[in-house]
Amino acid sequence: MKISRDALDEAEALRLRSQQQQIAQRQTPEARTEGGGSEKSESVTISALAREIEAIDVPSEDAVRADKVRDIRDRIANGTYKVDSEEVAKKVIEDLLF
Repeated sequence: MKISRDALDEAEALRLRSQQQQIAQRQTPEARTEGGGSEKSESVTISALAREIEAIDVPSEDAVRADKVRDIRDRIANGTYKVDSEEVAKKVIEDLLF
């Protein structure tokens, strides 16, 4: 039996329509009609501890990695970057085993 591309497209369209109908059925009556029903307001309260944590200036992983990359790049350019082949072999073996 040969399945044509058109048949696959029709099946995908049918699946999408079915999903949309299921989503529409799950919605509350207020969500189905625009502006229907009373509007509910929501609020969020952030604790003092959360504000303190947010205020802490921690370098992002990208910034730390950028420093590391810059350092390695400079050492390669200067000819001072040395690879410990034994450590590389150990890591390869660890990665393969675990």
